[in-house]
Amino acid sequence: MKHLVTILYAIVAYVPVISSFASFHQRTHVAFHTKHSLPKAVTFQLWSTPESSSKSTTITKTAEEPDNKPPEWIQERNRLSNKLLERCRDVGQIGTKTSDESRNAMRELSNQLMKYSDDDPAFVQLTQEHELLYSESPGGSSGAIGPFVGQVTQNFVNEVDFVNGVSLGPLNIQLMAERDILDSGRIKVEFRETVVKFLGLELVRKETNGKGVWEQLFVGIVPGLESKDERILLRVMLTPSLFIIQQKL
Repeated sequence: MKHLVTILYAIVAYVPVISSFASFHQRTHVAFHTKHSLPKAVTFQLWSTPESSSKSTTITKTAEEPDNKPPEWIQERNRLSNKLLERCRDVGQIGTKTSDESRNAMRELSNQLMKYSDDDPAFVQLTQEHELLYSESPGGSSGAIGPFVGQVTQNFVNEVDFVNGVSLGPLNIQLMAERDILDSGRIKVEFRETVVKFLGLELVRKETNGKGVWEQLFVGIVPGLESKDERILLRVMLTPSLFIIQQKL
């Protein structure tokens, strides 16, 4: 019982932190060296994000295998994505618990993979459940809940609504959110509500006002690690923290 109370306290205490999943620094961006470029430095430089003058849209396209590309291009894309997935598996989902060397290696691989992304990555259709593989965020969106590590997912309900979830045994936190495509590489997200449940019983429901922008570095279908036939939709983005997310297809 003592451990259960500790877990419940940690969950409730972390609700404000987790509510910024993929949006910890409200209305901020990473200072890129080039467009959609990920700096190697450990410390991110931030500035306020100006309001977009372009009209947001929800028009999307389906991700497809890059069969029309040269074999060498596909091989290099698969090699880099495989290397990134292997490193995610080796270091775990919480980047803040790894070394500077490991975090820099993740950034370098993400930089190398960027040019192999699907065109207009923000327009790639997102459906059903996606799972977090790696996050450099210092807070609860990485799945860190006190001394515990929860499973982090994103469930896309439609082209606008989605739910970020953190699960730890019978405990579940859900963040209801909306998204708008700003341009070919950016998606604006706004959080509406946070719900905490234990064994399906609702403990907390509160309004959440976080917002931010997903900067798409890479989106595309690549081979998974579990079998030679497995395919996943791999997403690499900045929020401004680095996030790596997969959907098993």
